[in-house]
Amino acid sequence: MENKTIYDLMHRRSCRAFKPEPVAQEAIETIVQCGLFAPSAMNQQPWHLTVIRDKAILDDMSIAMAEIMAQSGDEKAITRAKDPGFHSFHNAPCAIMLSGPETAKFRVSDCGGAAVQLTVAAQALGVGSVIVASVLPVFQSASANRFIERLQIPAGYIPTLSIALGYPACDEPEAPPRKADTVTYIG
Repeated sequence: MENKTIYDLMHRRSCRAFKPEPVAQEAIETIVQCGLFAPSAMNQQPWHLTVIRDKAILDDMSIAMAEIMAQSGDEKAITRAKDPGFHSFHNAPCAIMLSGPETAKFRVSDCGGAAVQLTVAAQALGVGSVIVASVLPVFQSASANRFIERLQIPAGYIPTLSIALGYPACDEPEAPPRKADTVTYIG
């Protein structure tokens, strides 16, 4: 494939095994800048990005999430929470939390668009990524304020998505076949 952008879009995969080495600061800054240039409804750019490189915070959020999962009543979630290797961020050395104003009507789709740009930018720089939405219940729990303060989430903003980042500790998996009958052309 000759076009690097198309190549990166078609080859980005969710990485769930990361090397412990930190992501280069220059790479993080480039990834963040790409996220900030995502399209948004009425160009409101309603996001706030929090770059988390503090392993203790990532570990604490993962522990809090495991506790929530263990109490969920969902057998699959309970089994995952009991796995000694469980970590919400797959032990990535870095994560980016995307938050948006409570009042932003299109907060979820705007943060989702920024997340895509962040992950494709990571792919282009050889950094693995995975979108992590499963940690969001932490911000609806009794621990919410503690984590909002630690992450310096602006007042009135809601954590909406997060992305784990790190150098991949595994080969790029083959893409599964795309589902059939998911596109309709009109006209």
